[in-house]
Amino acid sequence: MRQSPTPARQDSAGGSVVTDTPTHVSVAPDPVPSPGLGDSGRELSEAYLDYASAVYRHACRAALGDHQAAEDVTQQAFVEAFRNWPEFRQLPPGQQCAWLCARARWRIIDSWHATWTVTAGPAPAS
Repeated sequence: MRQSPTPARQDSAGGSVVTDTPTHVSVAPDPVPSPGLGDSGRELSEAYLDYASAVYRHACRAALGDHQAAEDVTQQAFVEAFRNWPEFRQLPPGQQCAWLCARARWRIIDSWHATWTVTAGPAPAS
């Protein structure tokens, strides 16, 4: 199931065109299998084409608009899908997308915890 790119729309002032699809996500007509991965590489490519935009948008909202963090966690979510491929591929399509979005959201939360720990430092001694 491939999703077409999100259609463009006019902003509320009727001016410039705004899209929800990031410019860095390209949609190829046919996924290219990864060398040495066989059918799994093709299936992973198809999953990326199907869900990357949705996962990125979800991650961008979770990251409060931080596009770089959203890109990073989107990539991390697909790496986790690859590492858990036997389980991931058995999920129905809607659950695959939800699984990827959850992983991306968790990675955003992990990055906040890491930032908070570094900036907060140790608790003051009483």
